[in-house]
Amino acid sequence: MTYRYVPQVVVWIACEGSTDKAYLAALNRLLSEKGVHISLKAEAAGSGLFKFLEAAYRKCMRKRDKSCKALPWIWADSDLYERNEKKCRDQYERRSPDIPEILFSRHNLEDVLVMHEDDQTVQRWITLCKGGLTPLHSHEYMPLLADIYPDYSKRGLPKRLVPLTPQQLHNAYRHSLDESNPFKCDLIERLVPIILQDSPDFFN
Repeated sequence: MTYRYVPQVVVWIACEGSTDKAYLAALNRLLSEKGVHISLKAEAAGSGLFKFLEAAYRKCMRKRDKSCKALPWIWADSDLYERNEKKCRDQYERRSPDIPEILFSRHNLEDVLVMHEDDQTVQRWITLCKGGLTPLHSHEYMPLLADIYPDYSKRGLPKRLVPLTPQQLHNAYRHSLDESNPFKCDLIERLVPIILQDSPDFFN
């Protein structure tokens, strides 16, 4: 049998903080365990404000292998941009041409974490968030999230998502594509087709 060498595709991702990095690390472990030729590397901005994300993106550009054709991604929560806190939406809309569009989690990473669960759990979360049409502040959603993930605290992941499973990622992808679901994740919508192109049986 002849084996074909498939090079690893490295994708640098500028993200907000430690919880985002923990999620990307869990996702990276899943890809590695399943033999997917994609490796994710994260650079945390320390904030979702645009100026910090822009700085993290430029760090990714400096760190990436120059032979790598894949440009870094930017992944952030949409809540600050929907509210235009500290004019971050205005700054983002006036960004320089070399800065790509942000892959948004709508509205917060915690909403995306719940999307990894089954339909009933996601519907319960939508109900708890009163329809989920507007982003909540952390002091509002953290007490509600205890109903879903009683062990969750920022900087880490809920125990139910460690290790991350193919079924959980499939749930998140399916929920994100569901137009009736107010919560979305552009990162997952971009990444999953790339995973399936590399490993068509990933979810089997």
